[in-house]
Amino acid sequence: MTVEDIEYLERSMSSFKLKYVDLEQWFPKNENLEVQKRYIIPFNLSSILQVISEMETQLNDNLNYTFHAAISLLNIVAHYKRFYSSRLNMKTTFIIYSHSYDVYQINKEVLEKLKTMCDFIPGIIYIDYISDRPNIYPHISYALVQLLTSTYNAQKTQSIIHVYSTHGIDYQLLFSTNSWENRIIKIMPWKTKIETKNMMMSKVFGTKEFYSKSTYKSEIETMLIPFGLYMNTIVKGPNPLLNMKGQRKDKRLESISKFLIENQGKTDTELFENFKNELIHEKDQSIYTRYLEEHDYHMNKHVLEIAKNLLNLWSSKIKDHDAINQNDKVRLLKNHDLRLNWLLY
Repeated sequence: MTVEDIEYLERSMSSFKLKYVDLEQWFPKNENLEVQKRYIIPFNLSSILQVISEMETQLNDNLNYTFHAAISLLNIVAHYKRFYSSRLNMKTTFIIYSHSYDVYQINKEVLEKLKTMCDFIPGIIYIDYISDRPNIYPHISYALVQLLTSTYNAQKTQSIIHVYSTHGIDYQLLFSTNSWENRIIKIMPWKTKIETKNMMMSKVFGTKEFYSKSTYKSEIETMLIPFGLYMNTIVKGPNPLLNMKGQRKDKRLESISKFLIENQGKTDTELFENFKNELIHEKDQSIYTRYLEEHDYHMNKHVLEIAKNLLNLWSSKIKDHDAINQNDKVRLLKNHDLRLNWLLY
């Protein structure tokens, strides 16, 4: 690639880098700085990878394009990692993944290089492609958040989630911790949209009050996908529950309210099963179950073992990094302003 091609690639990727002054507005105005916080950032690369794959044909010279594309991806992550770490004056954990197995396969060469680079950088957990099961990668990310949160809770540190993704399946990550500060940030070229828990629930139920004033928030959060399916509000394309057509929204809300009262404190398994038996037409129950098995994290908790293995590898990387940091040659490099991008030209 020529210098001009590399500069063009970096300029194109800059649309995914929000200004720090804009990022500041997502933090509480009257923030209690005495509260210990830890930000976990699930970062879905899929929409950025789509732009990167389209750009390759637009360049004069695409020699070593996958290498430079991986650098550009890492520069986007570095942009946000620097903001969170410097603002909080503490470490922030990024979880890097792609939406689906197909995305991994299409961008295999770029992502293999990115994975190698991430192996040398602390604070980043990279989820590699391991399966063609639908939505497994967002579910692994959810499991990682829960495992990290349990560790931080033991340290009396509050976990806050900022999800960078344009994919609907990642909405579940908003509810992987109980912080009201959780956000999902949709970054598209020249456009950004932010959503909170309350905004997501307003979309599901068609009203702000149903969730915000409810005493059954835990049950509602667990049932995000079944309720969204039942309300016909979070389904892209035809609703698999064909029997839902024609039912009035207020009647469905009444049914959900009654269900919540009768099932308060039940486990997620009990909630899903009782909802199926009480509110899903018999002929649609198998469709309902298949849909949840594909889309809902609570039906895919087998990924916890995968997440534990990833955390073990990540912990080893941190220890290795700490040891390397003590090396005199590394200290010398850190005292100089090393411009990585300049070295790549």
